[in-house]
Amino acid sequence: MVNWYQKFGWKQNIFQSSKPFKDFIIVDDDTKNEILNLIDSNEILLLYGDFGSGKSQMLKHLEKVLKNAVYIDCDLPQIKLPFFLFSKPVLLLDEVQSAKDKPEKEAFLKEIKAKFQANKIQSVVMAQADSKIFYGSLDDRATGHKIEMPRKLTKEHLLELIDFRLGESSDLFSRDVKLELIEKGGRIPRDVLKEFEHLCIAFQNNIPKTFEVKHLKGVKNKSLDVEAKKEETSKEIKTEIKGYKIAETGLKKSIIEAVVYKGKNIKDLSDELKKPKNTITKIISRLIQENKLQISNSEKPYIYELSRDYRRSIGID
Repeated sequence: MVNWYQKFGWKQNIFQSSKPFKDFIIVDDDTKNEILNLIDSNEILLLYGDFGSGKSQMLKHLEKVLKNAVYIDCDLPQIKLPFFLFSKPVLLLDEVQSAKDKPEKEAFLKEIKAKFQANKIQSVVMAQADSKIFYGSLDDRATGHKIEMPRKLTKEHLLELIDFRLGESSDLFSRDVKLELIEKGGRIPRDVLKEFEHLCIAFQNNIPKTFEVKHLKGVKNKSLDVEAKKEETSKEIKTEIKGYKIAETGLKKSIIEAVVYKGKNIKDLSDELKKPKNTITKIISRLIQENKLQISNSEKPYIYELSRDYRRSIGID
C-alpha cells in the first residue's frame, strides 16, 4: 500500500506534528537569547505554554547546541539522574508536570535541587504547560525565571517553518496558499501543519505542479466528510474497529476504542475504564508519542482523540 506522502515523493509525513523540527525552533531570537543568557547565569528556569508551543523542541535544541546539556523526559515511568560525562551539566527536564503526586519523582527533583545548590549542576531548564510549579522542592520559590512560549507565531516565522519542512518541495505551494493555510490554522504551528496535510491528502491522486488558491476550494467539504465519519456509529463500522486492524492490546486498546467516536478527557476515561487517572495518563502519553492519539483542544481539561494518521491506518477515514 502506498501512503499519500509517498505519492509526493516524500519518505515520511513531513507535516506530522510529532515529527521533530530538528534545527528549526519555533521561538524568536530574543526568547532564545534570553534562555541562553539565563543558563549562562546558572539559573533554574521554567518554559511554559500550551501544547504545541515549542517547549520540548526548545529543550531538544538546547541539548544539541550546549555541549554539557542532558535531556530527561520526566514523563517516563522511571527517571533517575544519569552518570554525568560533564563536570557541571545543564539539565533539561521535559514534562515536569508528570511528577505531581508521585513521591519517587518528587524525590528525583529534590535530588536535582540539592546538587544544584551544591554547585554540581550549572543550570536547570524545566518545561511544562502550566506556569505554576508545585513539585517537591523545585517549586515556585526555587524557580528563578519563567518564560512563556508563544502559542501563535508571526506569518513570517511560520513561512520559515513551512519552507523548512518542505525543503526542496517548497515551490509546490504558492506563497498565497501558504499564507491562507497559515491563517486557516490560526497561526498555531501544529494546526497549520495539519492544514497542509489535509490539502495534500485531498489531492494525492491529482497532484498539481503548484498549489494555487483555486485548489483550496472544495477541500473544506472533504474535511467535513471526514468529520461526519467520526460521528458514524453503525454496527458495521464498530465491528471493523474492534477487529484485527487494531494491533494494540490491554489498556492501550481499551483507550483507543473509547475515543473512536468522541474525544474524552482523562477523568472520563478513568471513570469509564475504571482505572486510576495516573495509569490512564501514562498510557495516553505513550499513544501520543506513537502518533495514535492527539489533543483536540487548547484548554484544560485536554480532550484526547485518535490522530488522523492512525484513523486512516485502521480504516476509519
